[in-house]
Amino acid sequence: MSRFAILRHTEHPTSKDHYDIVIEKIPGLKMDSEKIVKFETTSVLTKPNIKIKYMGLIGKKYLQYEGIVDGNRGSVEKVDLGDCEFVGNNSVKFSGKILNGIYSFKGAGGEFINILESSVLCKE
Repeated sequence: MSRFAILRHTEHPTSKDHYDIVIEKIPGLKMDSEKIVKFETTSVLTKPNIKIKYMGLIGKKYLQYEGIVDGNRGSVEKVDLGDCEFVGNNSVKFSGKILNGIYSFKGAGGEFINILESSVLCKE
């Protein structure tokens, strides 16, 4: 099991308002204990075929953080929080209010993290 959060990111100086999806741990991805994985989307989260972009690793504080982002990069507000479980090589089961159910990552590549870098998140 891993934890996840969805943050609504507004007032960023160089991008449109969007959602950050942060995940505590992804199997097979080497990371230190103070980092989490970040994805970004401008898609409506309750619709199918959510297009997401892998953004790398960020500080673990963002699993719980709400407020002004360091470096004058806008602010974030938590809109969902829950647990997630990775099922097979390309699916994850979310247990949140917004992301709830099994979602599949589709895209190029063979390993899970490669698929995430150019993925479309589709609810099964």
